[in-house]
Amino acid sequence: MSRQCIDNWTKDKGQRTMDKGQWIMDKNVLWSKRQPQNKIVFVLCSLLFVLIGCRGYQGTTRSAVPYVLVHLQINTNVGGFVHFQPTNTCTYITVTPQGFYDHRGQQIRPLLAGQDLFGYAGTLVYIDVNSQYQAYDLCCPHCLDKDTPVQIDGLYAVCPTCGEQYCVGDGTAAPSQGIAHEALKRYSCICSNGVITIRN
Repeated sequence: MSRQCIDNWTKDKGQRTMDKGQWIMDKNVLWSKRQPQNKIVFVLCSLLFVLIGCRGYQGTTRSAVPYVLVHLQINTNVGGFVHFQPTNTCTYITVTPQGFYDHRGQQIRPLLAGQDLFGYAGTLVYIDVNSQYQAYDLCCPHCLDKDTPVQIDGLYAVCPTCGEQYCVGDGTAAPSQGIAHEALKRYSCICSNGVITIRN
């Protein structure tokens, strides 16, 4: 409030009063001075809301699938993993209690005891159509049956129990049939110098 407006205030029976015309003029002056700041705050809040709201299924998300530690490393520079490159889209590796398997179902290597932690029902590492590595738990979040993991069929991970198809090809793993109400549980998947690290 301006100094002139404060000076116009008077004490009258314990209440503050002032000239109505002066208040309206000073209020408009104050609002016009604050308006650019208010616009900036509004734009920043709106931008933050849009960024948070548009994340979709990115990153590790809350899921009905129970939390079980995941820590895996795939070195695409050596051994049976050399063909698992970003240019080979729609290929995948599954990690189960028996070991690492390629998209043809051939075992690449067994699990290393105490070192390879594969999640609740196993882990799917998939190269999506955008040549990005993605990692998901093999458990259907609708059925929650760790003994019946989803099966990969091209661009989809299909639950053999309920029939839901999760679109892993586009990197979302979102349900497409309307049976389930959430995507496959996603794990963090980072590739550095040919070594893919998957964890939760």
